[in-house]
Amino acid sequence: MPETSHPTSATAHGKILGLAVATGLLLALLAPFRTADIFTLWELTAFWALSSIFGCYLLYALHLVAQGSARTRDIPPRIWLPLSAIIAAIPTTLIVHALGPALNSNIRLSAFWQLYPSVAVLCLPLQFIIHLILQNDTVHIAASQPLVGEAASSLSAGAEQILFDKLPRHLGRKILCMKTEDHYLRVYTEAGNALVLLRMGDAENAVGGIDGLRVHRSWWVARHAVVEAVPAGNALQLRLTNGLDVPVSRERRLLLKSNGWI
Repeated sequence: MPETSHPTSATAHGKILGLAVATGLLLALLAPFRTADIFTLWELTAFWALSSIFGCYLLYALHLVAQGSARTRDIPPRIWLPLSAIIAAIPTTLIVHALGPALNSNIRLSAFWQLYPSVAVLCLPLQFIIHLILQNDTVHIAASQPLVGEAASSLSAGAEQILFDKLPRHLGRKILCMKTEDHYLRVYTEAGNALVLLRMGDAENAVGGIDGLRVHRSWWVARHAVVEAVPAGNALQLRLTNGLDVPVSRERRLLLKSNGWI
């Protein structure tokens, strides 16, 4: 079951629309791909503005679809993000191809296969910006959600709920360790693992009731998950109950020793 997702806020929608309008105006001003030779001034402005608005919202839609699918299959953003942009460029190219004749019946743009590479080049950076907008929006919503019921009086209970709301239910709540991956966090439980959109610091607050430590810049480990400490050359790793070997940073070794882990 996929993780619970938060609806995109009005602020994020406004930012996406603002991005589309700003992109359209910038492209109308720069007139790339010799569009200034094809359109009149008003046609040029309308062409790029409409292309950008349609394009940005197609990118947004593909982002949501790709993100949901990628999380259930453990596909990292570095793969699904550009792939979603490349796919979104297909319908965007069709719209761009149709806009020319719609604005001026005498205009015929290049064939689809000639337009597509140019559209895809524009879609890639736009998708990355949309990803940043949605990422910041999700973190903001999660951090600002009101606590309900008995948890309303407990900050730790609210933080814990933010994490477990994001985990697929079949993974349960018995967390073994957590690892940062790009802008995401991979949470390992006794039943498996999943990527969630959450900062490590917020996740540490969420598991404050579990005996565990940050053993590395990218890793948090629950004490009950540790089987043994394993030397790895000059380094040290913790072998966990799920078979993972988690690296321990040099600066964290003393902390682990003082807490009786090693």
